[in-house]
Formats: sequence, structure tokens, C-alpha cells
Amino acid sequence: MSLRHSRWIVPTALALAVTTAWAGEIRLYERPDFRGPSLVTSSPLDTVARQGLGDSASSVVVADGRWEVCTREFFHGRCTELQPGSYPSMSASLNGRIASVREIGYSQPVPVTVAPSQPVPLTVAPSPPVVITEPPPAYTRPAVVPMTVARAYLYEDPNFAGAWVTMDRGEANDLDWAHFQNPTHRATSVRVESGNWLFCTDMAFQGNCRIFGPGEYANLGGDMAPGIASARPVATPQYGATTVYRRY
Repeated sequence: MSLRHSRWIVPTALALAVTTAWAGEIRLYERPDFRGPSLVTSSPLDTVARQGLGDSASSVVVADGRWEVCTREFFHGRCTELQPGSYPSMSASLNGRIASVREIGYSQPVPVTVAPSQPVPLTVAPSPPVVITEPPPAYTRPAVVPMTVARAYLYEDPNFAGAWVTMDRGEANDLDWAHFQNPTHRATSVRVESGNWLFCTDMAFQGNCRIFGPGEYANLGGDMAPGIASARPVATPQYGATTVYRRY
């Protein structure tokens, strides 16, 4: 097995393992307003057209989980994240169609009711308020605050243009799985939503590297101009956010 193939297989296997653990559910309809043929899936669909829904889906019900939906096959084109809820039509940014879907995270399931030809809100209604009929106890255990997930969005072209991918599942020794089509096959702009990230210009964290904190980086420039070829979250910055250093 070649090194290139082994790099592709490992992150793919990990992604499938995580998806299986989440086990969310999404229902896709061929036409808007929950009409036409439909299908239910808990697995990624890299090509919706193979599932008997014409060439795309035009309305969606997310029962649970966080799902990424894209306008092109194999999670390319314009993509957005859908939380649990009912979506009788796709937004203009998605051209009203979905060609591929995959679960990208866990979200608490909510009851979803679909009524064709009836207006359905695009946002998920909040849970009903809890009515307390008795005095609260003298002591309430404080809620456990979940650990913040490090998340970054890598874009194929400068100024957040072109295809993009989300990173929130650990490190990536290379970005072959992103299928970027620019001349360098690297990410050339990035948004860091949370955490600190180590980005390097070569695979396996070689070449010029830099720590990026939360923020928007529309044009990497300088020693990072070749683009990002490997990425991973780091607990604390080892170097200043503006420092570029060489790794061998």
C-alpha cells in the first residue's frame, strides 16, 4: 500500500467510526415542502442522485445530529450545517438543492412534525418551559460545562472562496481528503472558530508552520503563501501567533 493511499484510508476510517457513534438521522425529499419521493439515512451520502431522488433533494427533516449538506457530490460546492428541525426548502445560497449529505456532530434530538403545504419554521423551536410546582431544593448541583471543541474552516481559495472543509475531529497529516482543485491542492485562507491550530505548508507538519488563534485569515501570505497542507489543534501556542518557523 502506498503512503498516499494509507494517509487517505486512516482519516476516512476514523470519520466513519465517529459517524457511526453519532447515529443521527436525516430525511431527504425530492421536492420542496416535503413532497415527492423521500429517504431516511443515518449514513453519509456522497451522491444523493444514486438514492432514487432524481439529481438532488429540495427539502429536509433533521431528526437528530448536526448534518453538513452540499450542492455538489462528494461534499463539494456550497455547504452549510443543519441542526435538528424541518427545512421545507433550501436557501438561495444552496441553489435550492442538496447533492450530498453527511453527519458532522452530535445534537440533542427534538420532536419533528412534517405537514406538507403548511408553513414550517426554518429554525428549531425551543424546548417548552419546565413548570416547577414545588420549591427548589436547598442545593442544586452545578451543571457540567462541556469542553469547547477546537474548530477551523479551511478554504480552497483566498478570501474564503471556493470549496471548504470543517476540521473539528483531530489532526490531519495531509488534506488529500479535501479534494481541493487549486494549483497547490492546499487551503489558502482559513477561519478559526475556536482553539489554537498548528498549520504547516507541507504534509505531516513539515515545512513552514504557524500557530493560528481564533480569527479570520483571508490571505495567508509570506512564508505561508503556498497554503496549508497539514493541520492539528494544539493545547497552547508554542510560539507567537505571528511567528512562522521551519519544521523538518
